[in-house]
This record gives sequence, C-alpha cells and structure tokens, in this order.
Amino acid sequence: MTARERRMMAAGHRAFLIAGDVYRRDEIDATHMPVFHQLEAVRLFSRRDLTRLAASRDAVQDPSFWAAISSQG
Repeated sequence: MTARERRMMAAGHRAFLIAGDVYRRDEIDATHMPVFHQLEAVRLFSRRDLTRLAASRDAVQDPSFWAAISSQG
C-alpha cells in the first residue's frame, strides 16, 4: 500500500484511481523510454458486499444456474 492510498482511505474514499510515473534505468532506444506511467485502482468492500459477491460467484459457478438461464430461451 502506498502513502497516497493511505491518505485517500483516511479521507474516507472507498474507490479511487491513482496515476503516477515509474522511473526505470533502461537504455533509451526506439522501444524504451526512461519514464513509464502506472495506474492503481482501489475499491474497498464492506463485509456485507463481500458476502454478496461470494454468493453471486457461487451461484454463477453452479451448473443449475446456467441450465435455468438457457431454459428461459
């Protein structure tokens, strides 16, 4: 976890993107530049949200779920 992520969460944000530069020591040539960009996505879930997601995952993995959908035609 980065310091920026901690500050965002401390401010009460539950979902956010952070863009930043990443510096590397590669040689500059036609395919490499010394600066790269990185994007981090953060989404915090409550225990209730995670329970719902797990139930949805379990339902989708159950073959009877797909059989019921295909029978609705």
